[in-house]
Amino acid sequence: MLKHLLFSLLIVCFFVSSTSVEAGRKVTITVDVKQKKPDGRSWDPFGGAPDIQIKLFNNQIGNLVSPRLEDTYKTSYTFEIPDNVSEKINLEIWDMDIIENDLIGSCSFQNGRNQSFECGSSSVIINFIEGQKKIQTNTKNNEIAKNKNKQLNEIALSATDYGDSNWSDTQE
Repeated sequence: MLKHLLFSLLIVCFFVSSTSVEAGRKVTITVDVKQKKPDGRSWDPFGGAPDIQIKLFNNQIGNLVSPRLEDTYKTSYTFEIPDNVSEKINLEIWDMDIIENDLIGSCSFQNGRNQSFECGSSSVIINFIEGQKKIQTNTKNNEIAKNKNKQLNEIALSATDYGDSNWSDTQE
């Protein structure tokens, strides 16, 4: 009975340690907003800079939204996007105000491709950061495997404490 329990725990440990999580890659969106709206007015009252918020969305990733950064013309924010996203990603840049939000720009880009372009009243730089998340994921899986192996060793040692010290692979 104990042999079967240990075997089952070893199988679980193997699958936990060898399973890789499909993470994604990080993408930094840098936005540089023009000083004035297309109609020549300021973004905020009294000539103030916009309060920028970046939104990414499509059917595969849902909605990803950055925090609002107040009173600035330029900002960057890093999102995590799954590797398997095949459709174009929609990008919206907003000036978030108390009364009325202004759309600064709306455009789309392809996942995994560094690029720069004009988007409404702003310039955008898309920069994908390769490899970081996968390294973190593998480290996490290795830590899980170490913990499972430690637990198995403790179970095996406790089995000898219960008089099973002569237990062998040939016993049923």
